[in-house]
Amino acid sequence: MFFFKITSLYISFFLLSGCFATNGDVNNFIGDSDAADTSPPEVSVSAPSPTSGDASSTFTFNVTVTGADTINLTAGDITVNASGTSCGTPVVTGGTTANPTITISNCASSGTVSISVNTGVASDSAGNQSVSSSNSADATVVGLVCPTNYVLVPGNAFYGTSDFCVMKYEAKLQFDTDGDGDFSSATVIADGNFDNARNYDTDYDTPSERAKYKPVSVVTGRPWVRINRGENGASTGQGALEACQNLNNQEGTTNQYDLITNDEWQTLARNIEAQKSGATNNWGIDSFSDLVLNHGHADNNPSQSCDASNEYVDGNCANSGNETDYQAKRTHNLSNGEVIWDVAGNVLEWVKDNNTNSYGSNNYSSQITSATHPSTFSLSGGTTTTARNAKDQFGPLDDYTGSSTNNRAGLGYLFSSTDGAVLRGGYWSDGALSGVFALLLDGAPTVSNAGIGFRCVFRSP
Repeated sequence: MFFFKITSLYISFFLLSGCFATNGDVNNFIGDSDAADTSPPEVSVSAPSPTSGDASSTFTFNVTVTGADTINLTAGDITVNASGTSCGTPVVTGGTTANPTITISNCASSGTVSISVNTGVASDSAGNQSVSSSNSADATVVGLVCPTNYVLVPGNAFYGTSDFCVMKYEAKLQFDTDGDGDFSSATVIADGNFDNARNYDTDYDTPSERAKYKPVSVVTGRPWVRINRGENGASTGQGALEACQNLNNQEGTTNQYDLITNDEWQTLARNIEAQKSGATNNWGIDSFSDLVLNHGHADNNPSQSCDASNEYVDGNCANSGNETDYQAKRTHNLSNGEVIWDVAGNVLEWVKDNNTNSYGSNNYSSQITSATHPSTFSLSGGTTTTARNAKDQFGPLDDYTGSSTNNRAGLGYLFSSTDGAVLRGGYWSDGALSGVFALLLDGAPTVSNAGIGFRCVFRSP
C-alpha cells in the first residue's frame, strides 16, 4: 500500500510535471503570436495593355497592393524604364486604393517601356512600408513609320514639334491623265510644270481634274513649281497646302499629311546645323577655304532647278565632278543618319504659316542676333503661335557672327517683309543668299513662279 502511494505520488508528480511542461509550451506559442509584425505590404504591376503600340497609344498598367492599411501612390512614385524611346509623365488613377491604374502615353520613337513602383507607397497598421515592385513587362513602342522616300526628323521641344516625317526630295508632280485616282497610268512631270501647262488652283474645284494631281517624293523629275501656297484661312486659291492635305484622301489617312510648317522647318534646319563632326557632319570647306554649311544648287549653273540624280550638278544638271566645291553639295545629314535633299537651293519652298510682321532689317542669317533683331512676333496657321525674335523664329542655334564675309557660314539670308507668306531655303541663283535658314517674307500666298516649290510632311495621327 505504501509502495502504491509512493508510486501514485510519483505518477501524479510526473503527470503534473508534464502538464506544466505542456502549459509552458502553450505559453511560449501564445507569446510568439504576439511578436512584432514585420511583413511589409506587397506591390505588383501587371503587364501593359496593349502590349505594343505607336506614338498615339496609351499604355495601361494595373497595380495590385496587398496587406496594406494606407495607400498613397502618385506619379512621383513611378519609375519609367524606357529604352530607345521617351514617354510623357505617368498618370495615376485610384492612387489611394488597392488597385490603382497607371497610364503612359506620348511615347516617341521606336523602343520599349516598362514601369516599376518605388518604395513606401503603402503601409500597414504595424508601420511596415512597402518595398519597390518588380519591373513590369515591356510595352513595345513602334515609332512613326515614314512613307516611302520620306525621312524621320527628331522633334524639337523648343519649337513644339514631335518626331515627324518629311519628303526626302522636294515635291514632284505625279500626273494621272485618266483621273481615275489609282495613278496606274500616271507619270512624273519631267520639268515639274516649269512650262506652266497645268494649273492646280483652277483644276482643284473639279474633282475629276483634282484627282489627276499628286505630290510625290522621288528622284526623277524637277520640283513641282508654279503653284501658290494655298488658303490656310485666307481666300488665296488652292495650292501646295491643299496638294499635301489631299494626300490624306489619296493615301487613306486622316490629318497626317500636310504642308511643312515653319516650326518643322526650323526643327529640320537646326538638326542639320548641329551635325558638325563624325559620320553625319554637314560642315565643310568652300571654294574660299572657309568653313560653311553647304547651301546646295545655288550658283545659277544651270539657271533652273534639277532633279535629284546628282549631288553636285553642272550646267546640264549632270554630275559636275567638282566635289571639292563643298558649298554646292545638295544633301544634308540628320542626327539619326537620314539624308535629305535640297533643303537649301534648287527652289524656294512654301511653309504653311502666315506672317504679317516685319522682323527687322534684311541681313544674313549668321548676322542676326537677339540684339540686332530684338522684336518678337508670332506666326499663325502653323505648329505654334509662340512670339519669338528673328533668330529664334528663323535662324540658327549657335553664334556665327564672326563668320567669313564670303559665304557667311552658308546659312542663307533673311528678307523681312509683311506680305503674308513664308518661303524658306533659297533657290538656284541665290548664291550666298541660299541656305537651310534662308527666309523670304516678301511673297504673298498667291505668288506662283518657276522658282517656288514645296515639301509635304507626315505626322502621327
